[in-house]
Amino acid sequence: LARLAFRLDDLPPAQRDKADADIAEMKTMIATALDFLRDQSGPRPRARLDFGSLVEGVVDGLADTGRKVTLAAPMSAVLCGDADGLRRAVGNLIDNALKYGKRAHVSLHREDGHCVLRVDDDGPGLDPAWLDDAPPPGGGLGLGIVRRCARLMQAPLSLRSAPGRGSSFSLVLPR
Repeated sequence: LARLAFRLDDLPPAQRDKADADIAEMKTMIATALDFLRDQSGPRPRARLDFGSLVEGVVDGLADTGRKVTLAAPMSAVLCGDADGLRRAVGNLIDNALKYGKRAHVSLHREDGHCVLRVDDDGPGLDPAWLDDAPPPGGGLGLGIVRRCARLMQAPLSLRSAPGRGSSFSLVLPR
């Protein structure tokens, strides 16, 4: 892909921009596939982390690139987990919301001693059956990675969705 990117310099700007976007998308798809394969090896080491700071970092990173994502009332939420897996899961939930909707709204709250992450979008909605081992929608790996991370962390993942009204994912993390 890097060699292909070097060849783009001689293209007119409009074509170069489109080709650059295609290469960026390919890099993301390759990274996602590699992450998914790496996650198949089983549980990863867990450590104490501030999940609120992790979520805020993912949201800020996406917002800094112009993505329409917001985080309601950031909060500290210390828990024991796989930081890389959680970062990937949060990023994939937000990416999915942005891919199918115009925006992503992220929130964190405490419930019965657990930390609950919620990601809402305004997309077309999603069939909740995918939570039960159905293939990820659209053939992508992003939501499959989220599902796998949730299972490894023993963190219930739920979906509320209505056709034409978007989806709301909730991930309940033990503290």
